[in-house]
Amino acid sequence: MRAAPLLVFALALGLRVAAIASWQFRGLYGQDSYAYYDYSLALRAAWLQGQPIPNFFWPLAYPLLFVAASFLFGANPFAGQLVSLLAGALSATFAFLTAQEIARLAGLEEKRAIGVAWMAALWIACSAELIQYSIVVMADALGLALAICSAWLLARYLRTEMSRWLYLSAAVLALAFLARIEMALLIFPWAGVTLLAWKRQGSWQSFLKKGLWDGVFAVGIGVLIVLPYLLWAWRNMQAGLPSYIADPGFAQWSPQNFLRREFDTPDGHLQFPYPSGIYYAVAVLRGGALTPLVIPFFILGVSELWRRRAVNTLVFLLGWAAAIYLFIGGMPWQNLRFAFPLYPPIAILGAIGLGTISGWQPSRAGLHAVAAAVILVVQLTLGYFELDKFMTTTRGYLEMAEWVKRELPADATLIAFTATATLEHETDFKIVEIFFETPDTLSARLRGEHNYLLLDLPSVETQWAGRAPALNYQFLRDRIGLEEIGTRLTYTLYHIK
Repeated sequence: MRAAPLLVFALALGLRVAAIASWQFRGLYGQDSYAYYDYSLALRAAWLQGQPIPNFFWPLAYPLLFVAASFLFGANPFAGQLVSLLAGALSATFAFLTAQEIARLAGLEEKRAIGVAWMAALWIACSAELIQYSIVVMADALGLALAICSAWLLARYLRTEMSRWLYLSAAVLALAFLARIEMALLIFPWAGVTLLAWKRQGSWQSFLKKGLWDGVFAVGIGVLIVLPYLLWAWRNMQAGLPSYIADPGFAQWSPQNFLRREFDTPDGHLQFPYPSGIYYAVAVLRGGALTPLVIPFFILGVSELWRRRAVNTLVFLLGWAAAIYLFIGGMPWQNLRFAFPLYPPIAILGAIGLGTISGWQPSRAGLHAVAAAVILVVQLTLGYFELDKFMTTTRGYLEMAEWVKRELPADATLIAFTATATLEHETDFKIVEIFFETPDTLSARLRGEHNYLLLDLPSVETQWAGRAPALNYQFLRDRIGLEEIGTRLTYTLYHIK
């Protein structure tokens, strides 16, 4: 069914558009989203004025597409939201194509391959967490779409042995890296499964004749794509400008972090309920992800591929999941969006396993359809509550900004933390980020009577104890004086005396 990928795209796009319409979401929330938005506008301005590209601590693929969209739809959040929206829908489409190719590679008959492709794609399309990040102004959906596309192209190469698919896969993986840094990790499972395929071709002569040439050429393509950006980022770092790409130590990876749940990072002292290894091991099972219902089918899928001796396919999918998990589990941060690259291989293995309960036989097709329907209904139901919780929190920040506008005079100076970006965009006050201040600089800023402070006090006193936000708050409280005005969410608004 040649129209199937288009139907998947339409369904995934419809779910995401419905989410935007239902919650009237503009695409902006939190510090990271506003950072992408502000940088994209700065990049657009530099482009129009013929100035050098301004520095950014994250890769540039998403901001560049944002700027391109802005020339059609204006310099507004919708331009960035549209990039994420299309990327999110394409993630489901590429999941369909990847699952279909992998099923064929494993020797499944065509009808069963189509069924696997549909189920894997629907799992990705209906994931509330992927829907959420498909409608925000951030790079996660773009990075995921490119990574899955690279997997699809690689699977085609493994099945057809046509070199152009390997070259395209390498090029798209390089672009995925330029959207989200962690996608570079996929080079390890990609290389592993490709080497295994070459080895199975037979003699060393055939390996050297075809495999070595294909591999060198593919790596060269990837290097040519990423090298200009790496050199630019390195030069900026030498000039003292921050860049995660040029500073591999930013991840602070350690195998000990798998068992830890407290970390000291540039984001302060972080405390989590579970060790990172456990947190990321169950991330895919959340209601907003693929739900715990994926577990038995995942196991069945692995068992089915092992029974068929589909070693290439197992190395491909399990290596994909392992490369991502081993990296994010060793980082001192816990964030669900870091686990997004785990979803496609788990969904594909789950879809293969789901097919084993019916054997895709016409007489038992109803059993498969019922099981798939139950899974998707549960996923969509749980996902709705996850999305609603996120949207409620987002609305809470906007309502807090409105409350601050009602409480403060028009010429107020507002010192803030964590909600700074929201306040800068939603109010006309002079906003000061307390993170970059010292007691001396704060003293110089406090001119006149209209000075105010808005802080998430529980976070400042725990996560940021002994660091600039907490030290500056203590200075204002003990040396200057604070008068509480009111609270919203976990934030307290003070008048600085």
